[in-house]
Amino acid sequence: MITRHFGSVAAMTIKNIDVERLPLLVLVYRLRGSSEFFQIIHGNDTIDELLTKLLTAHETYQSQIIYEIREDEDRIVRDAVKREQDLAYELSLKVTIWV
Repeated sequence: MITRHFGSVAAMTIKNIDVERLPLLVLVYRLRGSSEFFQIIHGNDTIDELLTKLLTAHETYQSQIIYEIREDEDRIVRDAVKREQDLAYELSLKVTIWV
């Protein structure tokens, strides 16, 4: 199942984890249409380590989301400018034909 959803590298990572480090908390994120392992937190981490890793993961993910939103906004602006330019070009062709 891990291979199918996350790829063979993720599957091997999970497979090679020592039993002494179980249970695991695997943080997964989905960006740009693909799901990836974001972080693996091992069961032998302390509560402080767990909380620190969770907070760091949250902050990192939030910055990635902000970056994705900015990229989407930039793409939308570029597409709008291109549509405007295409329309202006089409209009100039029509004006040229009529002149």
